[in-house]
Amino acid sequence: MCKFSSFRQFCNRLLILYRYVFPGLGLGAILAKASRVTDDMVYTAAASLSGCLNSEEIRMGLIYPKIERVRDASVVVAREVMKCARRDGVSLLPEETWVEWEEWGDVALTAWIKKQVYDPKW
Repeated sequence: MCKFSSFRQFCNRLLILYRYVFPGLGLGAILAKASRVTDDMVYTAAASLSGCLNSEEIRMGLIYPKIERVRDASVVVAREVMKCARRDGVSLLPEETWVEWEEWGDVALTAWIKKQVYDPKW
């Protein structure tokens, strides 16, 4: 029984990574034109997930957002991964682009990311 419980916990952790962390990590790396994915980018992707919780989810005691909000969470994770790629010196985006985004803060970068993402609504 203990082995099954440990396996179940392991699977749940993998599902969190596959549903929440990896999509944002990949999106952020692609949009930042990262030459490689650093360990810090992976850590930042996981750590930024906790900042995606809204007040209702916090009140419910959740540790990651509801699955219905996975796209919103991916945008936040991607934004933080992009900024980390720049800090780590692996982003190949022009410096002028980063300077422009810094002038407007996270709002401008978030809006740009949302414009790059395909929305399958009919």
